[in-house]
Amino acid sequence: MKRILCPTDFSEAAANAVQYAAQLAQKMNAGITLINVVQILADLTPEEAGVYRMELNEQDSRKQLEELSEAVIKTFKVPCGFVVETSIGSLSKVISSKALGYDLIVMGTEGTCSIAQFLFGTKTYNVIREANVPVLMVPEDCQYKEIKLIVFAFDYWRTNQLPLTKLIELARILNSEILVLEVMEESRSKKAEKELKEDQKQIRQLYDDEGVAIRFDTIYTSDLPPSVNSYMLRNQADLLALCAIRHSLIERIFHKSLIKNISGMASYPVFVFQ
Repeated sequence: MKRILCPTDFSEAAANAVQYAAQLAQKMNAGITLINVVQILADLTPEEAGVYRMELNEQDSRKQLEELSEAVIKTFKVPCGFVVETSIGSLSKVISSKALGYDLIVMGTEGTCSIAQFLFGTKTYNVIREANVPVLMVPEDCQYKEIKLIVFAFDYWRTNQLPLTKLIELARILNSEILVLEVMEESRSKKAEKELKEDQKQIRQLYDDEGVAIRFDTIYTSDLPPSVNSYMLRNQADLLALCAIRHSLIERIFHKSLIKNISGMASYPVFVFQ
């Protein structure tokens, strides 16, 4: 992961995400591109839109991004460029499209109070839905710290798959341990529990040569987001990883609910990958 795209609307949440992205870039030996999306009113004529873009918001955004980019380079000693995008379309679509060619999107979020905010909140979730690259959500009060423990909440028993490749890549770079958290709505039979243990053993053996420590745990709950959140806090985990599944209806409902709701209550960074 060498290229990080960091959207900003110059809010406090966005500023915190930029700082987090810069410190992460140091760890990953990566570069950052800041992006600000200037929305043009849809009812403007092309001529009016051009004037609006060149004389007002775009110039202001470019100036702020240039100053922010210089501050990142000076403070964190990482490459940092910037780009201003103008659009009459949705912010999430613009960001998702621009993210092609990048390895990671880092976005700030203010949690539940940001639902109607300009860029973050639900827009972050929409970027996750549309982007083809991983998204790292950073809560406004979340400060960067070394990521030693990554909890990957995933129902691999029901989906009959465990997509670890992208996560192992991240864990290897950060020198982190992965804890795979199986989340079930109800207890299984003793036979099923035994089969689960066998699956876990085979998974460990499969990734033995990857250089990443992997362990397992299980929780039983019908209320996924608060249960996963409580687990994260109880175990003092540094990063929650979630996988955005785009397969069956049941899988989409399960992971959509967890991703959408956990983003409103998390006090820790959340890494979502496809």
